[in-house]
Amino acid sequence: MSDYVDGGDSGGTGIGARNPVHTLYIGSPDGNSFGSADRAAVVEKLSSCFASFTINDAEGFFEGRPVATLIVSIATGDLRAVEKVALTIGRKLGQRKVGLELKGLYQSISMD
Repeated sequence: MSDYVDGGDSGGTGIGARNPVHTLYIGSPDGNSFGSADRAAVVEKLSSCFASFTINDAEGFFEGRPVATLIVSIATGDLRAVEKVALTIGRKLGQRKVGLELKGLYQSISMD
């Protein structure tokens, strides 16, 4: 079984798989705590793409303003799948950008 639901991850499963961890930083649409519908939409999309992931609630800052943020960790060898899910979630929530960190390097994924 793959860590990627559609079988796109060839990295294997379990602790011995040694897949890189990708971290998404998803801000709430209005900056306040995530509403149940928005949070459910994020979880539903992630669940449809990945068998395993972790979500942490955090307070981030975007352009100097505090924003309720979901920090999502996904261990997979399929970077394209992570980028695709970030775009889908960002567009669904009306975001301008979603943050992506891989191996300590951060980039913003623009919804444009």
